[in-house]
Amino acid sequence: MSLRALRATGDTADGRLIADHPLDALRAMVEEVGADEVIVLTDPHYVEEFFHRDWASRARHKVGVPVLKLFSHSKA
Repeated sequence: MSLRALRATGDTADGRLIADHPLDALRAMVEEVGADEVIVLTDPHYVEEFFHRDWASRARHKVGVPVLKLFSHSKA
């Protein structure tokens, strides 16, 4: 759904479902497409974020390009 929404605005977006370790797959995709930035859309996880163990923080150390973390809207 997010890819469809981005593409509908005329932006270029690429995404995949993967079975391997997500950070390794993300790094491979960044290299494959020559990405200059990664955007991670996630639900807030306050404890993980405090200790920098959340997905986006770990990606910053793995992919070699800037990682922008965005939070989804509350479901409540």
